[in-house]
Amino acid sequence: MKSGFDALQSLNPVPTLSMPLSQEFIDSMTSIEKILQWHDTIFVEIAYHVMLQRPADTAGSTYYVDRLRRGRSRIEVLDQLGKSPEASPLLARVKGLEAALKAYRASRPLFAGFWRRWKDPEIGNRAAFARARAMTNSLERTRQEIILAFGDLLAAQRDLSLLVSRQSVAPAASTESARTIPVSHVPRVVTIADVREIDFHSNERRVFHALRV
Repeated sequence: MKSGFDALQSLNPVPTLSMPLSQEFIDSMTSIEKILQWHDTIFVEIAYHVMLQRPADTAGSTYYVDRLRRGRSRIEVLDQLGKSPEASPLLARVKGLEAALKAYRASRPLFAGFWRRWKDPEIGNRAAFARARAMTNSLERTRQEIILAFGDLLAAQRDLSLLVSRQSVAPAASTESARTIPVSHVPRVVTIADVREIDFHSNERRVFHALRV
């Protein structure tokens, strides 16, 4: 069984903390199931790209994130964005998106949609469903932050691996010129484990310390 770190390494592309999200990551959202793996701010950003084909503006992101944290449905967010005058949803590219929107809209009529609202926790309007969605969003927001931090960590690891490999193949002649550089200014990088010895920026130091690399 893969560890969480191994599972993250297998993601393609690996998400990072940078916002707005990369186009490569947005393009990987090819089904409603993949979209609904995400919550909170990341979900809203994905929803804007899928429904409006642009990044979320500050006001819109704040509005929809607040609704998600209050327990509103993510399908409802997609539906509301789809009603915007600028909407240009990627229905053909995102498998299951059109069907999910149709199911949500069919659940809105008071009587005809009663059974859908009663049994479906994602689109139902029962108070218990709303509380469960709000709690799930909160928990998943924390999980996402960990995943995204690991994404940045993997990027740093790859950069460090490249640095190590370049140092290992450096010409022997460069050793003589390196002697003129004060030792205190030369990163002591021999292996990945020596990452502790590098003077990272404060944010990177906190991440590595927290993850006990």
